[in-house]
Amino acid sequence: MQKNILKKTLITLTAILGQLYSSQCFKEFSPSKIGRYTAGIKSDGTLWTWGENSDGGLGNNTPNSSYFPKQITSDTWKSFSLGRYHTLAIKSDGTLWAWGLNNYGQVGDGTNTKKLAPVQIGTSNNWIFVMTTEYSSFAINTNGELWAWGINANYSLGLGDGADRKVPNRVGTDTDWKKLSGGGSHVIALKNNGSIWGWGSNSAGQVGTGNTFVKIPKQIGTDTNWRDISVGYISSYGIKNDNTIWAWGDNYGGQIGNGGWGAQIYTPIQVGTDNNWKSVKAGSYQVVALKYDNTLWGWGSNGLSQLGGYHGTPSYKTPVRIGLDSDWKNIYPGYAATYAEKNDNTMWVTGDQCCGEFGSNFSSGKHYPLAIVSGYCADSVLGTADLPKKENTISFYPNPVRDVLTISLDSTIEKVEVFEMSGKKIRDYIDVNNFHLKVNFSELLPGTYLVKIKTRNEAKTVKIIKE
Repeated sequence: MQKNILKKTLITLTAILGQLYSSQCFKEFSPSKIGRYTAGIKSDGTLWTWGENSDGGLGNNTPNSSYFPKQITSDTWKSFSLGRYHTLAIKSDGTLWAWGLNNYGQVGDGTNTKKLAPVQIGTSNNWIFVMTTEYSSFAINTNGELWAWGINANYSLGLGDGADRKVPNRVGTDTDWKKLSGGGSHVIALKNNGSIWGWGSNSAGQVGTGNTFVKIPKQIGTDTNWRDISVGYISSYGIKNDNTIWAWGDNYGGQIGNGGWGAQIYTPIQVGTDNNWKSVKAGSYQVVALKYDNTLWGWGSNGLSQLGGYHGTPSYKTPVRIGLDSDWKNIYPGYAATYAEKNDNTMWVTGDQCCGEFGSNFSSGKHYPLAIVSGYCADSVLGTADLPKKENTISFYPNPVRDVLTISLDSTIEKVEVFEMSGKKIRDYIDVNNFHLKVNFSELLPGTYLVKIKTRNEAKTVKIIKE
């Protein structure tokens, strides 16, 4: 029963395939919470991107979108952040790089020219943290200094004026910045002493200091017991040392989690009364959180299945548990989807994609759970991005399939088995003894399945996509 419920809300991104020594999991992974693309750094330090790319946010030296992860340069990387159409990243040597749309100077190279491949920003090699908002960029160096550039119409750079910047400019003189999180046009920052600060657009109270623009960093309240922060498009979240979650800003989709709709919250309020939250992360208009019992929870917008279920499922005004599993370890909410990683390193997703941001070639507008990012943890024939429709003597069509898959061989088929990507067998055809077999996929959820075909002399496994 538990598995059936979870199957209706989330489906595995991929299974771990192949030997552990050959696997390459993503040690850093993130979808854009504002754009339609995704990136990850594998355990060998290589950077991979996929999804929408009309303005070069993928950094693959073309304006072409990619439905499957592609490596960006041969270098090794430490961290990255994705805006709407631009990307900011730090290499393993501590140098700063950026690419993508540059109409407001958000790339930081002194121009407004779009960059389709990574360009170095300045010459310093002491960068340790990067963060992007919709059209702005931020970085912290080893000295604890904060630097900003890009669009500044809503004072989102925290520099005290509304002028855009084409190169990094230092924000104030403080040297104790630890972490930042940004939305559309506002930023929340965490300092080393546990205080939180905000600036930028504040019309919905998302900065946490009333409802007027904040031109330079301003402390939010007086507490110094904050341990983490996360920002949605026009709302903000923090988690304190006592493991309580707090929220403020826009609430049109219930994303504040206080049981109400629409009313804007101008200062932080606690979300419920629970005090066992491990982490909280905001997407554009949905929020997901993990408890210390490793259960997964969400609230806010769910019109595109960002929090599970099918298209049109109502949004949630208070935290609701997603599925019944209790083995989650990381959460990654994006623009219109939510990704979550389990203790076994499998990645799961629910929501909507338009441009390949799921790492698959499923058509746009899919509001169902989908299997994505082939080879998330390993390279193998079962984890490759795609397979041809014909291999040696085997023919299987159509692929993707909607209702009936036809399998034909030049030799007699003795047995066919259908598995979920997790390895669970869901179909078994024995004593076929024919050259052709029709397999019914009409009752299966959209996703990726493994079909194992056995003959007298061999067994072959192929990957089939169910639309």
